[in-house]
Amino acid sequence: MVIQTTNFDQAATMMASVPKFSEDGSRLARELYQQLSQGEPVARNSLADAVGVSAGQVTALLESEQFRGWVFYNDEERITGFRGLAIVPMPHQFEVDDQTLYTWCAIDSLFIPEVLGKPARVKTQDPRSGGTIKLTVTPEGVESVEPEDTVMSIVVADVEVVKTNPAKVMSAFCHH
Repeated sequence: MVIQTTNFDQAATMMASVPKFSEDGSRLARELYQQLSQGEPVARNSLADAVGVSAGQVTALLESEQFRGWVFYNDEERITGFRGLAIVPMPHQFEVDDQTLYTWCAIDSLFIPEVLGKPARVKTQDPRSGGTIKLTVTPEGVESVEPEDTVMSIVVADVEVVKTNPAKVMSAFCHH
């Protein structure tokens, strides 16, 4: 896989605009990724038990700026998606431990295996040819890519969109 960058400064500025996690937020985020990787909607009580805080503290964190707009819920208020990982169908299939999950953006499939500490098999559709692209991504990096000449592009989203309305990140960034 060849990586070519033309607007690195713009892309770096955009990525840096995503809210950073506090220490408690980081613990909650790691646990949320782990629980979502099981393929079932995640309850706040389950997160609270796992990180050793109250359900009220979990709710406060999920409603804070560092999480707001980055968490998606079902009708029962259980979490079905978070910062790139989802249990509901999306364009990029992401398999971990024989569990079929999905990523919001192609780039999400490159960092989530590191967060989970597990390898993933990724399948997505080539937007030009309609063919299937397959990757194996480990916590250390990309292990294999089919076809070998696959490339990925990153559309630089407006930093203000990322800062003020993270829910629009998918349409402004991922869907291109």
